[in-house]
Amino acid sequence: RLAVSGVVAQLSEAQRRLAAFKAPPLELQLFAVAHLLVLREKVAPLGARLGPGVVAKKRPEKRAGVLGRLFGRRQASEQLDDARAIDAKKQLEDALRSACARVVALAHRALAGPYVDALRCMRDALPPGVA
Repeated sequence: RLAVSGVVAQLSEAQRRLAAFKAPPLELQLFAVAHLLVLREKVAPLGARLGPGVVAKKRPEKRAGVLGRLFGRRQASEQLDDARAIDAKKQLEDALRSACARVVALAHRALAGPYVDALRCMRDALPPGVA
């Protein structure tokens, strides 16, 4: 579970290093998206597959001694494991979502940029009060 956080951090570091080699920004973001998608596919069978509104699979509960048997409390370590799984999945999904958003923004800027510039020039060429 902690490995997911480590891999996401290493991907950010790899992007930073690739940027130093003057890699195009769109290619950097596609690099991140591709590797995050691979990571998500590799992590899914390991049980870190928690989507919105889905409850984590419950492992057989271990009770903490006599009080645990009486009151049905789960051990603190199990609660912590569940929290890490949710956090790791959330961190992976957040990183993937933001990388995809950056790809869309860069592609939009690359494709629509010349048209937007042309429209601005035409708007500026119009007489005052016409636009």
